Amino acid sequence: QGGMGQGMGQGMGPGPAQPQQQSPQQQPPQQQQPQRPPEDAMAYDKVYRQLKVEDALAYLEEVKLQFHQQPQVYNNFLDIMKEFKAQTINTTEVIKRVSHLFQGHRNLVLGFNTFLPPGYKIEVRDDPITGQLNTGFSGPAGYS
Repeated sequence: QGGMGQGMGQGMGPGPAQPQQQSPQQQPPQQQQPQRPPEDAMAYDKVYRQLKVEDALAYLEEVKLQFHQQPQVYNNFLDIMKEFKAQTINTTEVIKRVSHLFQGHRNLVLGFNTFLPPGYKIEVRDDPITGQLNTGFSGPAGYS
């Protein structure tokens, strides 16, 4: 019994030290729990993309309403988007074409920024001399 008592005593002695040592060992299961945030991130990504689709549909409706008496402008916009999706034109060309197509319609030109990749931005300025809207854009470093 003395041997078992000593064995248990020894086991109990290191026992409190082991939980402290097991805490780092328990952290790897906790590190597996942070694998859940990627699932959460994926869920967030899905919601974000859904919002983007809803934004795109709302934007298309806005374009359609703005040019209800000029359906060709709306159709031209759809053609530009189709060319971009088919990768026959790049982001810079899309920006140039959309800015030209929607010239004079600040809300549509600026609204298109929502759909541009990071690093791209269309800007609209009033020309102080002519009073007309001028559009320009900035892109990632190296683009002109």
